[in-house]
Amino acid sequence: MSNCSTAPSTPPDVPSPDRATLRDRLVSMQDLADELHVCEKTIRRCIQKGQLPPQIQIGGRKYWVASVLDAHLCQKQESAIEVDARERKDAERRKAKFGIVDGSRN
Repeated sequence: MSNCSTAPSTPPDVPSPDRATLRDRLVSMQDLADELHVCEKTIRRCIQKGQLPPQIQIGGRKYWVASVLDAHLCQKQESAIEVDARERKDAERRKAKFGIVDGSRN
């Protein structure tokens, strides 16, 4: 018996690059609401405000592609972190300008 294997070079559970989009998970509104610990009404408001990426419709139901949704939410999180850092820096500059230390003037 030979030790030669005819198995493919990648395991079967690893998607090939050309088929990756077909294997991506779909996320329903309920799934997203549960994941974010909010109600569906909050998700609907976010959709109306344009705060979520576009959905796809399959059989009358709307879904997000998980990788697109994840990338969008990560980008939003990074933007929020940058804004927070900028606001902290501005607050420190104001404190320095007016000589404020620990909330009181010197």
